[in-house]
Order: sequence, then C-alpha cells, then structure tokens
Amino acid sequence: MKGAVLETFRIQVDPTLLPGVVSAFDDGLIAHTGDDVASDDYVALVTDHPEFGEVLRSLDVGESPAEVAAAVEFILEGLHLSKRLNKDAAAGRAVYRARGNRSLLPSCKASCHPGVRIPGMRSGSIRRRSS
Repeated sequence: MKGAVLETFRIQVDPTLLPGVVSAFDDGLIAHTGDDVASDDYVALVTDHPEFGEVLRSLDVGESPAEVAAAVEFILEGLHLSKRLNKDAAAGRAVYRARGNRSLLPSCKASCHPGVRIPGMRSGSIRRRSS
C-alpha cells in the first residue's frame, strides 16, 4: 500500500510546489492527523499555510472540508514516504514533523506508546510548535 501511495504521489504532485510545504515544517509546523481530527482543522492548516493551497489547487481539490482533509493527509503521507517529513504513528493517529526534529514521543517510535498524549497538545489537532 505504501508503495502505491508513494507512486501516486510522485505522479500527481508537482515537486516544484513542495519546498514551501516542507519549509513550513522546518520552521516548526507539526501536524496531527487521524480519524478524530475534524475536517475543519485541516482547512485551518491550509488557511494558515498558503503553500498547502498551491499543492491542493494543482491537484484540483474541491472546497469541501472533507476533500481538503483527504488531500492534506495524502500530501503529508507522500512527503513522509518520500523522506521529506518524519511521522510518528500510533492508534489511528499520526504526527508529521520536520526531518531534523526528534521524535515527539519518549525514546522510541510512537508505535511503542499507544495512547500516549503529547503534553500541551490536544489529541488529534494540528498545532504549530512554539519557539
């Protein structure tokens, strides 16, 4: 499945639009995704970070929050699979962060800690790391 997602990402997404998205993560953006994240949270991410909007427009994504949420998750997963972002995943949730950032979970991968909550983060939300 991962191979299919990566191949589709490489075919569908214009790589010249991705440096801005990756840069947002390098500047501290951290995105929490999962079944319990509201579609409106993804819309807020796109509103706060216009570089996502460019990629969404190139994919001809509609304006409904559900479409935006699905497309943002596709972009994030594609960036992770192409080794541009790190991802910690556990219990139907994922945290995407810059490659240079250490894991947000203590001393091992998130899958070692199902149900662990990250201090200061509302579960399933999209948040910007404070400086």
